[in-house]
Amino acid sequence: QGRMRPARPTPGWLPILLAVAIGAIHLAAAARFAGVQSLWVDETTQMTGLSLDFIERMRWLAGGSNMQLGVPPDRMPPGSYVLGAAWSGVAGLSESAMRWFGIVALATGLPALYLAGSRLGGA
Repeated sequence: QGRMRPARPTPGWLPILLAVAIGAIHLAAAARFAGVQSLWVDETTQMTGLSLDFIERMRWLAGGSNMQLGVPPDRMPPGSYVLGAAWSGVAGLSESAMRWFGIVALATGLPALYLAGSRLGGA
């Protein structure tokens, strides 16, 4: 009658299943969006930078290039350009290919995000 039930621990697979479901929903939404959204300025800048050869790309990112490319300059660290160049070497430099680069990069980072959240949450 007046007995309290001990709290049941959450099954270890439940947080993983929830994270996978949220990730799948997000990736599906990103894939849907990628097919209908026109190019943004940052995307045209990255695609233009990726069309340069490696040395000229690094010079452009460092602000040492005098080339007039018709896009805003980019002073980002070269990591995304190195990965983007590897991706475009396989998938091409089209709008669709570069959108999928972002989607795949996001999907690749989801496990790390889950593990960080689990560690911060004490799971």
